[in-house]
Amino acid sequence: MELIQNALAKIVIKFTGAVYTKTYRGKLLYTHNKNFGVSLGKYIIISHNAGSQTLSHEYGHCLQSEKLGILYLLVVGLPSITMNIMTRMGILEPENYYKRFPENWADKLGGVRR
Repeated sequence: MELIQNALAKIVIKFTGAVYTKTYRGKLLYTHNKNFGVSLGKYIIISHNAGSQTLSHEYGHCLQSEKLGILYLLVVGLPSITMNIMTRMGILEPENYYKRFPENWADKLGGVRR
């Protein structure tokens, strides 16, 4: 059901040079030295210096992927990437990033309280 997400994750892992770190709540955690994080299928790929809040948030995205299957890429992935880029460009206010869908849903699923 998450075949495409898992395949994309392997591409991201190769592209970023991320290395397997541990299993986190049943998901495979890979870390890298870049300044971004992504969750695809059973993979969480984050910066090696990301905190526990980020890890829990990305775990929430994994749960979204489980629930939505292939639709995850359109329903969660596309809006998330778009909002992230717009926030980094200064178009959207950073303080509202996690208040918007799908980030607020990932926080809820991952048990993150901001």
